Amino acid sequence: MRLNLPNTLTVLRIFLVPLLVVVLLTPPMTTSRIAARLQGVSYAGWIADAVLWFSTWREIVGVAIFLTAAATDWLDGFLARRRNEVTTLGILLDPIADKLLTSSAFISLVELQLAPAWMVVVIVGREFAISGIRSVAATRGILIPASIWGKFKTTSQIVAITLMILTNTLDRWGGTDPSACSRSGSRSSSRWDPPSTTSSSSSAPSSSRSRARTAARPEAGMFYGTVRAAFRCVALPYFRFRVRGVPRLPVSGPGVVVALHRSWLDPAAVGAAFPRPVRFLIMDRVYQKRWARWFYVRMGAIPVPAGGGKGAAPALRAALRRLRAGELIGVFPEGGVRADGETDVVFPGAAMLSVRGRAPIIPVAIRGSGAAWPRGCKLPRPAAVSVEIGTPIPPPDADTPAATEEMIRTVRRVLRETGEGAAWMPR
Repeated sequence: MRLNLPNTLTVLRIFLVPLLVVVLLTPPMTTSRIAARLQGVSYAGWIADAVLWFSTWREIVGVAIFLTAAATDWLDGFLARRRNEVTTLGILLDPIADKLLTSSAFISLVELQLAPAWMVVVIVGREFAISGIRSVAATRGILIPASIWGKFKTTSQIVAITLMILTNTLDRWGGTDPSACSRSGSRSSSRWDPPSTTSSSSSAPSSSRSRARTAARPEAGMFYGTVRAAFRCVALPYFRFRVRGVPRLPVSGPGVVVALHRSWLDPAAVGAAFPRPVRFLIMDRVYQKRWARWFYVRMGAIPVPAGGGKGAAPALRAALRRLRAGELIGVFPEGGVRADGETDVVFPGAAMLSVRGRAPIIPVAIRGSGAAWPRGCKLPRPAAVSVEIGTPIPPPDADTPAATEEMIRTVRRVLRETGEGAAWMPR
């Protein structure tokens, strides 16, 4: 039987699935490994450059293949209706090709530790169940065409898969040197480890790399990761978003992230800049709206009463529990959005968390957020926004009032340097 053009596109989508899996699951190659394997090979330099390019941008190649395959889903249906070439074969193959594409992509994401396995089991199980129902109906001469809700489901899955594949690439676009990433032997730990990593660590067994990958990306929930990836997709072109200083971050362990608060955009900018989830302390008045409460609860935010005082004790205890679990806590010590130069009011919460939680202070400088989304403006404006991560400041050895007072003065100094333009800030 001769295939018409719509059916040919459907079959092409099926053949693109194994290519997508190979691209996504191909392990990265280090420069030393490439050189060892290409000794004595003609045109070794060109081949090495091609392999390094693929190792660096294979996520982009995978997304291009995936979106091309997904585009054929819309195109084959459009052509079949436009040219009046709707066939029984096309009605059967189209949903099968969709399920094969999305299921293969989700399973690959589980292997890459970018998606939870339980979620993929539910999705793939549902796809098999629907396919079984279609097969039973077909044996009785009943064809079940794809409905509009099925197309909506497929579209939402395409968006989610694209964002999850781009998780690591968006991190690199945020400011990490891609060439350094391509020379590393580890998928995730190399992108966030400090530059002092020795050559012996690159030869660690796969179990060590897996532990480093888990430490670099703790279980933040799929919701947090999706929101962060979506913001990066918007911020990169709209705000010309850039991040510097990521290698200064500890790969694991607690930390108190402090920054001046000049815009409502600041929490999103800091969250997008950090490869690890940051749990922010936010004013409880934000929780008054139902949709905001639903959002911030799923982002892991901790509500704090306005003005601090004794009412903030439950929030500080919750933040300490997060710190002792090895998480990052984000604090704006000014207690709210302030205009430039208003750094006189600094609450002691960040210093107390650092001392009692044995967590370093991680200073962060945010440039351009006040111009991008100033107070009183309903929507953000296109303006350059950059985030610079400073060198962590270790906590004191003892939990004493004197140590807390010293850390409070340190936080004030860090905020003052941030406002004035410290040497580690972006220019």
